[in-house]
Amino acid sequence: MSHTLLLLPLLAIQTTWLSPDAVECAADKTAWITTATAPSLLVVDAAQAKLLRTIPISECPTGIAAGPNDTLIVTASPKDEPYGQLSLLNADGSPRRQSFWRRIFNPIPPTVPTGAGAMSPLYDGTTIWVPCRYSGTLEAYHPETLQRLASIPCHHQPIGVAMGVSNRLLFVANHLPLEPATNRCVSARVSLIDPARYQVLRHIPLPCGATGVRGITSSPDHRFVYVTHTLGRNQLPTTQLERGWMNTAALSIFDGLSGAYVNTVLLDEVDLGSANPWGVAVSPDGRYLAVTHAGTREVSVIDRSALHRKLERLKEGKRVNAVSEKPEDVPYDLTFLNGIRRRIPLPGDGPHGVRFADNQTLVIPLYYSGVVAIVPLVSEPHIRTIAPNGQPDDLSACRARRGEMLFNDASMCFQKWQSCASCHPDGRADGLNWDLLNDGLGNPKQTKSLFLSDLTPPTMITGIRANMEACNRAGLRHIQFVTRPEEDALCLDAYVREMPLQAPVSPYAKHPLLTQGKAVFSKSGCAFCHPEERGLYTNRRPFDLGLGVGSETNRVFDTPTLREVWRTPPYLYDGRSLSIRELLTVDNPHDSHGRTSQLTPDELQALEIYILSL
Repeated sequence: MSHTLLLLPLLAIQTTWLSPDAVECAADKTAWITTATAPSLLVVDAAQAKLLRTIPISECPTGIAAGPNDTLIVTASPKDEPYGQLSLLNADGSPRRQSFWRRIFNPIPPTVPTGAGAMSPLYDGTTIWVPCRYSGTLEAYHPETLQRLASIPCHHQPIGVAMGVSNRLLFVANHLPLEPATNRCVSARVSLIDPARYQVLRHIPLPCGATGVRGITSSPDHRFVYVTHTLGRNQLPTTQLERGWMNTAALSIFDGLSGAYVNTVLLDEVDLGSANPWGVAVSPDGRYLAVTHAGTREVSVIDRSALHRKLERLKEGKRVNAVSEKPEDVPYDLTFLNGIRRRIPLPGDGPHGVRFADNQTLVIPLYYSGVVAIVPLVSEPHIRTIAPNGQPDDLSACRARRGEMLFNDASMCFQKWQSCASCHPDGRADGLNWDLLNDGLGNPKQTKSLFLSDLTPPTMITGIRANMEACNRAGLRHIQFVTRPEEDALCLDAYVREMPLQAPVSPYAKHPLLTQGKAVFSKSGCAFCHPEERGLYTNRRPFDLGLGVGSETNRVFDTPTLREVWRTPPYLYDGRSLSIRELLTVDNPHDSHGRTSQLTPDELQALEIYILSL
């Protein structure tokens, strides 16, 4: 489905950015780095801190891992296509076999959508595992033939996978929650997989408010698995930021033998946040655990043995500090890592992936600066940077690119507790309800995606902000508690406007039921409020459809765009509907939200798929 009329007014994307992102290291200190916005891999000598070469490939890579027989596994999501790609490369970048890229998704029944978003892969010695973010599956492949062996459903947007002890368990990190936002406790989950039977054992919830999961790894002996994520305190009104009142940065720990959740440790300090934790790695000797902080331009280096000793003491009933006297206290303890963690500032913006080149050296790609940092773990580290383009990227040359950096930058927030991306990962929604103060107190509502917000004013669920520009400036004042130069706000505006140019294709974009679904969409009256005009799928008018509950009864709500709703469940202003089908049926008892009560099951299915394809 074409939306070219919508995209014509937008600015052209700057094409010179590399965006170093994920990293893999070999025993000889060679590092391979993916470039998220350029079709290439960087090969770096971490010992000498120099670029060895740049390997051109056919698509922008999304993940990399060591593969069988000294190969590299590289994943990608081709632009404008609803499928992923998988490749095996020799260490020098040459194809392992004739078939360089392969579709991750073989032909499957039309009732099951394909999906893009192949993320960080894993080779466990017998099988290649690829988490596919937008299809919501973990894909298993034969390491030599790349034949797909199984497709395992995960919870919601799987982005990484780690091994447990003796390959008996796989732990899959899911990026966002997937449950009604009206539930008492809402959180992202880790899917526990039996790799021998290609079977999900259970989806383990992280603590309440966990969202924005970004990284997962296991210790060298696979005894423990570590997951990085944001921990939102969304059950509190957004009245302040001190002491992690709204968002905290977290590291959750799992037992690699049993699969049990161990605990969640906060990475912030009492008066200094460490927002948006991203990559995580353990040194080859198991001594150190490193976590990058994309929001604060730092890396935390934690004494892993000391961390686990403190957790064990709590299990034994021994108090470890003034706050934590039992295991349940740890996710609220901003002092837990005192004395066993160092925060090392990094010379650039957007630290994402991280790997140890050896026991004392970290390799960290800096996404927005376009450089790779080599960080020695000495008392006063002399950090060296490698700039593949000769010098760090000049973000001032492009407002939209600088706006994207600022959107993810918590260093301008009061005490560095959060960035815009803390509640709007990738500019979308975190799956949580928040009690913002712009429409009263005690009436929490869904985080709303910013996708197309520049073309669909007003903004906010109740339409309380006149447009996207007003919304961005209010967010700086009332959510980050800062006053910034107008130029920063203009950059944020430019970033939001360019989002559609970088958006992935819906997994349902080529589904055979789309023609039927479009006809049902018109027949059911959906097109009255959600017309196709300009590809916006909203008439931008407020309505009271009788959906308000409690203090929201008789409330008028803005008509949202239907574009990209496949990516942002749950639905309705309070996130009560887990799926589009539920929204059309269970939460539409009087046909006020489309005339759907008389539709056949086949028509409902076609309608749902059409909406999810937009």
